[in-house]
Amino acid sequence: MFVFSCFTGLAYSDMCNLSQRHLSTQMDGSLWISIKPQKTKSECNIRLLDIPKQILDKYLDERKSDKVFNMISLKCVCKNLEKIAVLWGIEHITFHMARHNFGTHITLSQGVPIETVS
Repeated sequence: MFVFSCFTGLAYSDMCNLSQRHLSTQMDGSLWISIKPQKTKSECNIRLLDIPKQILDKYLDERKSDKVFNMISLKCVCKNLEKIAVLWGIEHITFHMARHNFGTHITLSQGVPIETVS
């Protein structure tokens, strides 16, 4: 979930709401998420790169509803991230940091103007 958010910029609440209806394949074959984030309510279109597409494929058979992920509680996610941080010698990590990674690394490396990212 954290890695998917790193590549999409989706907040935890938006990942909980992400369903099959938010996914669409364009004429060029690219896969996109079209969603109105809970916080801003303005349409957001995100092209999926290879890693998030692989994550979708990996968890496809585990779906229990139209939701893309069977999300665990944010509290559990945070506890798991703390365990990962200890294992990797990372001082501090939160789910929200995934969104910052998307904004500072993924979008800019894909040629998205800084004005659009901000």
